[in-house]
Amino acid sequence: MGYARCPHLSQELDSQLDALAGHGIPRDKIFSEEISTRVRVRPQFEQALKTARGIKAQAPALPGHLHRVRDEAARPRRC
Repeated sequence: MGYARCPHLSQELDSQLDALAGHGIPRDKIFSEEISTRVRVRPQFEQALKTARGIKAQAPALPGHLHRVRDEAARPRRC
């Protein structure tokens, strides 16, 4: 499973989706949303966690991973 979030319309959500797909995560297993970091309730993130917890409860022996990739271009650079 994966989660991608883009806080601004000017940033590219597709690059995060591509990065998650590059890790072998199918697009239908990626939760994504365009929502500000100021918003505390993130519906797709909550749904991803709920889904992951449900899978883990049904199959506790399986390893569980929720991947999130940050867009490197969106990070401020330090001098």
